[in-house]
Amino acid sequence: MTELNRALFDRIDKLWKEAQRLLKPSGNSQEYPAPSCKDIKLNNKFARNDTYWIDPNGGSPSDAVRAECIFHDDGSVETCLSTGVASENLATYKQPRSSDPDYWQSHLLVENAVSPPDLHDQSPHTQMNLLRSQHRFATQELEFFCEGTTIFGGDMNWETGVVDTSKATSLLAHNGRVIDLTKGIRHGPSANYVEKIDFESPIRKHDVSIAVEYDGCRHRQPGTSTKMRIETRDTQLLPIIDFTVKDFDHTGRSTLSLAVKAVCFKN
Repeated sequence: MTELNRALFDRIDKLWKEAQRLLKPSGNSQEYPAPSCKDIKLNNKFARNDTYWIDPNGGSPSDAVRAECIFHDDGSVETCLSTGVASENLATYKQPRSSDPDYWQSHLLVENAVSPPDLHDQSPHTQMNLLRSQHRFATQELEFFCEGTTIFGGDMNWETGVVDTSKATSLLAHNGRVIDLTKGIRHGPSANYVEKIDFESPIRKHDVSIAVEYDGCRHRQPGTSTKMRIETRDTQLLPIIDFTVKDFDHTGRSTLSLAVKAVCFKN
């Protein structure tokens, strides 16, 4: 009888723990993903900033995704999904024989045996679409690594101190919008960035800010980089899926690579 009671107790205990994992999933495994990063914090107030499994659409756990959950001291939560785009080696792009001054990276020929980043192939689409609808803000960081070419600022006029940005890149957003970094409302440098640019939507509503945190590519030296942080109220904007290359050397070549960071959502 004792053995029977113990077996019954073990069975009940196992079922109870199973029910708890279903009701309050920790997100520690794909089998028991949490609906969101916020739910992870609600279920465990001691949860730390880390990578968890989440399933925003609440369907089969098979389409759950790994997300970086960032829990801020003010109670807000950020959910960051990797774009799945690997950082590539330096690619040497060839300037096409065209009168169009805007050359989208995805359309350019590469001279060396390097596969350029395919920004159009970013994942996971279904879960990210739901996160877009659930949040009010989105951010993404891009870091360009350059070798003798620029991506934002160019030469400086030493008399005026103004940096030439006529060859600054344009970014193609997920929703098809083009963000031209030669335009926008500029705020100049601060302690945290060398330039901040605000952009308005077609209905003249300020909805995008791009902070150029540093612009090493401007010096046209090997091993330099330029880092940008995009913040937007239009969650359909991210991720960035293409960019233009405008600065080519006298031989018609431009050498650079790109590190594409996660897309983060926040309310």
